[in-house]
Amino acid sequence: MLSALATGAGFLGCSTVLDIAQTSSTDADGAAGDGADGARDGSVLDAKSTDAPPDAKPGCNGALACQRVVFLTSSLFSRGDLVTADTKCNEIAAAPDAGVVARVAGREFVAWVTTIDGDPSLRFSHGTAEYVLPNDTQIAANWAALVSGAPLSSPIDVNERGGLEDGGGNIYVWTATDSSGKAKAPPGNCSDWLLTTGSTTIGDWTSNATWTDFLSNYSCIDGNLAHLYCFEK
Repeated sequence: MLSALATGAGFLGCSTVLDIAQTSSTDADGAAGDGADGARDGSVLDAKSTDAPPDAKPGCNGALACQRVVFLTSSLFSRGDLVTADTKCNEIAAAPDAGVVARVAGREFVAWVTTIDGDPSLRFSHGTAEYVLPNDTQIAANWAALVSGAPLSSPIDVNERGGLEDGGGNIYVWTATDSSGKAKAPPGNCSDWLLTTGSTTIGDWTSNATWTDFLSNYSCIDGNLAHLYCFEK
């Protein structure tokens, strides 16, 4: 008895530790039970409820082994708009409530035009995976196939809304670029799209063969309009 009293503090310490362990175990069991009950009665949020739509896919953002989406703008642009051609593509992809499909929305794009910063062969990521339209139709197996000079697997005729473009009769696309992705010179690109004199190269979006170099004498004058090709970055 005296021995027990003398070591009472020790027993108390052990008892306290045991109590804490039992309490923690009980709390853990209770939490597990609550979670299970919550899952049954719907009080716990489904983690998938904040996922992206099932048809949305992550963007490439410069990664090479990534399937890239390409679209034809439904809008027409003047020569002066091409100073900020990449911005035009990204404004379309980011436009709220414009019917842009999930395959395009929010991704980064570059316009298939030769600019002051270089031609597509210099400005673009040379992807090792396929290039597809917003409806998943393949236009090229990879960058090498895209710029091989051979006809594309399909014309670039689907717009940012995922539908076939009618163009309102306008089949032209600003490019100043040949089928190898390099600047088409002559005639050049209207002095980096700044001047109304001279002419430039345009593509035909209805064709898989002359999609980028259909005509080389399209005037740089104000008033001439054409579409843009937008390629995922």
